[in-house]
Amino acid sequence: MHLRFVSTIALVVSLAGLTGCSGGSSASGTTSGAALSCTGSTNALCLLSCNLGCSATGCQISEIAQNANIVLNFSRDVDPRSVSESTIQFRTASGQVPVGDFLVRGSVVEFVPRVLIVGGQSFFGFRAGETYTMRLPGGSGETNSVRSTAGDPMKSTLSCTLNVSRGIIDLNGVPPSARITSPTATTNVPRNLPIELEFNELLDVTPFVGTAGSTSPIIYAVRRTREVGGVRECSPNSQPQVLGGAPTVFLDAARSVTRVTFQPISTLPGNTCVEVTVTDRVRDLSGKPAQSQVFQFITEAAQLQQQEFVENFDDDSRLDRDASAGTWANGQAVFGAIGGDGRHGTFRVDLGVPDAAPGADGRLIYTFNTDNTIVPGSSTTTGSPIAVTDGNFYFDQMSVPSNVRLKFIGSNPPRFHVRGRLEIFGIIDVKGIDQPFYDPSTANPAVGFLSPGQDGGLGGVFGGRGGRGGNESSGLTGALGGGIFGLPGQDCNVPSGHAYFSQRIGTGGRGSSPFPISGLNTDLSFAATTVAYCVQAAAGGGGGGYFAAGGLGRVITNSMPEDNPVFGTFNVPPKRAFLGPDSTLAVDTTAWVTPAVVKIQNAATAPTATAFVYGVNASGELAVGLVTGTWAIGSPVFNASTSLQVATTTAIVATNQGKPFPILPLPAGAKSSTHFLVGGAGGGGGGSQATFALRVSSATTPIAWAAGHGGAGGGGAIQISAGDLLRVSSGGQVIAKGGACPTAPFTPASNSQATPGGGGSGGSILLQSGRISDVLGLIDVRGGAGGVINRSSLQGPPAGASVNSEGGAGANGFARLEFPGNPLPTSMPGAQPAATTNNVATLVEIDDQSGFRSTFISTGQPFGPDFVRYEITAIVDGVPTVFSDDPTVGVPARLGAPWLAPIEIRLQAATMDLVTNQVDANSIRPWRINVASGNDPSLADDGLNAFRFQIVIDRSRGQQVVIDQVKVVYRV
Repeated sequence: MHLRFVSTIALVVSLAGLTGCSGGSSASGTTSGAALSCTGSTNALCLLSCNLGCSATGCQISEIAQNANIVLNFSRDVDPRSVSESTIQFRTASGQVPVGDFLVRGSVVEFVPRVLIVGGQSFFGFRAGETYTMRLPGGSGETNSVRSTAGDPMKSTLSCTLNVSRGIIDLNGVPPSARITSPTATTNVPRNLPIELEFNELLDVTPFVGTAGSTSPIIYAVRRTREVGGVRECSPNSQPQVLGGAPTVFLDAARSVTRVTFQPISTLPGNTCVEVTVTDRVRDLSGKPAQSQVFQFITEAAQLQQQEFVENFDDDSRLDRDASAGTWANGQAVFGAIGGDGRHGTFRVDLGVPDAAPGADGRLIYTFNTDNTIVPGSSTTTGSPIAVTDGNFYFDQMSVPSNVRLKFIGSNPPRFHVRGRLEIFGIIDVKGIDQPFYDPSTANPAVGFLSPGQDGGLGGVFGGRGGRGGNESSGLTGALGGGIFGLPGQDCNVPSGHAYFSQRIGTGGRGSSPFPISGLNTDLSFAATTVAYCVQAAAGGGGGGYFAAGGLGRVITNSMPEDNPVFGTFNVPPKRAFLGPDSTLAVDTTAWVTPAVVKIQNAATAPTATAFVYGVNASGELAVGLVTGTWAIGSPVFNASTSLQVATTTAIVATNQGKPFPILPLPAGAKSSTHFLVGGAGGGGGGSQATFALRVSSATTPIAWAAGHGGAGGGGAIQISAGDLLRVSSGGQVIAKGGACPTAPFTPASNSQATPGGGGSGGSILLQSGRISDVLGLIDVRGGAGGVINRSSLQGPPAGASVNSEGGAGANGFARLEFPGNPLPTSMPGAQPAATTNNVATLVEIDDQSGFRSTFISTGQPFGPDFVRYEITAIVDGVPTVFSDDPTVGVPARLGAPWLAPIEIRLQAATMDLVTNQVDANSIRPWRINVASGNDPSLADDGLNAFRFQIVIDRSRGQQVVIDQVKVVYRV
């Protein structure tokens, strides 16, 4: 690189190039060498002083900065033509020269280091860490010498050594600060005037290179203005719109200032607030950042012409179908039947809480809390956060990606109301939780302590929980001594006000009784051998009921004959399993006096308080209790003749099944969105049993019983409603299965086995579409399997002892698909169980709120126009009505008090590229309720060149509305 002579003192940096200039003020440096005296040489040119401390004895400063200026003061005016890198020499040992400029002003010559920008980095005149020799040749006969304007050369040679050790220094010691020099006025400024800032020092131009708009160190933007008390001011509600383009930087080395000039690409609008923001990305040569400064001025008024956008709804070319319900055609906009108001914006998976790791299938898992999910203000149409506390989510559109599984917690069923398109490519999961295998011997291994029954499994959100398993019997205290009965699962769950609310009672699977029912070791049966396994078994818990009754918990087979006394015998419990292979009670019919009465056998006197009785209650369930003369446990009643009254005249079949829930038919006046939201019932827990307990030596040896498995939970309930397209792709899934209970491992038994629990019933899935249904994927409401024990001791004695018992399976739940037209079962090909005509129906439901949205509409202007008002022409209950934010034109289209309009409009601004018609997604502003400026932020305040609108109807007051026209008026 070489030195460049400059006869002027203004250095200009064009930011379109890769190089630039900079300068500094006085530098530090050291010199050693020639004397400075001019004595005896009246015609000689002498160096009188320099900022390096030059004197007759040499220069005093030897350490300089990279951006050091070298100032030389001569005895006479210097001929600029004599100043060059040959006459004022800066050299390293290898002959390298710094990059800079010589400035000549009379008798003063200044070397100003230049700043080069290469690859986005700044390089200064002197290279850091180098040592330079400064040499000014002189003396008689020297041809390369600085000369005076009279042609006299330097009297003698000057030589100094300079070490570049001080880095880059701040030449004025303060942060960069600017003042605006153009325009000088703050109002009525010409619309094409360049904008110029002058900084108090030389700046590093590197941050300006390759930046523009919002990334520039100085940001140039426009805002809307407003009138307050007759005075026009910058509107604080208006968001700044950043202008494109890059400024030009002028480095004035003589004055040590920097001028930055910006010329807008096009003429600015009239009555517009121009805002210039100096950011901390502005820095001086030492890297010190500027403090933030903001300058504002208002352009001159301009004659504006009124224009308007009109949507007449002749077709749907401007309808944003993905976010809309309804139709635009033939001059009218008609609201869709369902879909909601879209208040929560577009669905986002991150509204749920992500699991730390993907699931076993690799999908990302997000859990939504139906009782407390906060939708941020950046998503909502109001601009404020909204808490979902009742399970109702209102989105304008929704898509569940294929790599995502949605799960739910809370007390409310999830209910998705989507105004436009709703697509499921992944999984929505409200199934009941499967029960893990339970080994009571490991639940409480401490000697002398009894194992607890397994907790019932959780249902899917809004589904019933499974019943707890019975606690382990001690074998010593009897049936009433320790909660050894399995507990029932929770009944089907329905919303309050459900037409069949009371009929859900009894749908939970019943818990099974222990076996032997007394819970006593003395009633266990073993083989005659000394060492023998017990193969007596309790029935499994019953399955939860829903669309049908739950499955039966039963003992299917066991391999050992049992001693079974007459059923109903006073103080002698039956020993046989609760239910036999034919699913009926093992009852000796000689115990029945009449079809309606069972006598207590062997009761010579009135029963005492310590006597047990075992019988069947009016529901056909096994009953056990203490006899006290008149007995009321469940529904059996002992009369004075000590007979157990049974309220039936037919043969009794005892059952532990959960009862069916009559979901059909849909009652007159009931809404599907309430009636079909039924959480599945939980399965019943298993009672305690001694199956595969080992008697080692005698009947008095303690016997280890087993606690029971808990029942599984019922499937949850979910509503998925789309105002336009409802799609469940071929790979998508909506799952509301009931929880399943496990099958015991088929391995040799080494201890007593837990009685199986009952499976949970399936839950409910309600699917609704306001226009198109495309449901191809899995819709699963099957009940969960009951638990199973089917295993043998495989060891003697007795060799080959085996037991086969099971809990009842949960009943299937119910899926419902509704859309316009005549749906067929084939409309839901992926349903499990397979769809029938009960599962599909024509959509008749109408939501209180629904709505539609336009696409973005260009005003055709580079900047936002002066928005004036909106006008909506509608037919309300047959009466033409005009809505507007201008009270001289119509009433505001606002819901709620005090407006009480049946519709509400919101408008949203954005920046649109006038060439490509593409909207900058980062420019989209919040939804506004007004077009014109006022107390609330408005479309006018946003000041952008494109907008869209959405209109929502509220039918809660019974009004019918059709929109004929939407007009937005603005001036340009």
